[in-house]
Amino acid sequence: MCRKTGLNLDLTGLGAERDFKEYISLLASTLEPSVVFDYFPPDDEDTAVIGSDSASRNPSTIAILTLGSPFADRTAIEKEDTRRQINITAAISFLQAAVKVISDLSAQEATREGFVFSKPLYIYSKPDLNTRENGKSGSDTYEVPLYRDELLAKLVKRLEAEKIGIFLNDGLITPEYSCVFRLEWLIKQKRK
Repeated sequence: MCRKTGLNLDLTGLGAERDFKEYISLLASTLEPSVVFDYFPPDDEDTAVIGSDSASRNPSTIAILTLGSPFADRTAIEKEDTRRQINITAAISFLQAAVKVISDLSAQEATREGFVFSKPLYIYSKPDLNTRENGKSGSDTYEVPLYRDELLAKLVKRLEAEKIGIFLNDGLITPEYSCVFRLEWLIKQKRK
């Protein structure tokens, strides 16, 4: 039994720890993570529609990240429900780790300029990382615009996401297991 997810690994043939680790290693071997990101000034028309708790608009970094087509293709062939759930859980972990790496790298520049980053706001993620990152529904935490598809189309074009194999079709980003997120630049509070 996988304690964290409540999945019964014995039913999948992954009950032995070694078998489970080998399966996760197989998934990890198909990862081809790629990212494009850029700085957006506070007065940017495209990003002005993204909800913010700040009284004034702040600059932001927006990134589009994918785990890659080979990972999506490998997970898509799985028919057994428990293994599909394992694939989703692994994808969540891989995406969150990649977002953290991007956030940490970008934060170095922000810190030099007297800013810190907000938590990531996922404008789009498959699976939904707003729910998992914040422990509750994304709509309880941030207001993502109803016209998200229009915003996504603009961001995919501006960031030239096709360079990393990202495409937007009918409001869905391909390859699966990709996300678009915003890191808001917040003025660093001085210690008293």
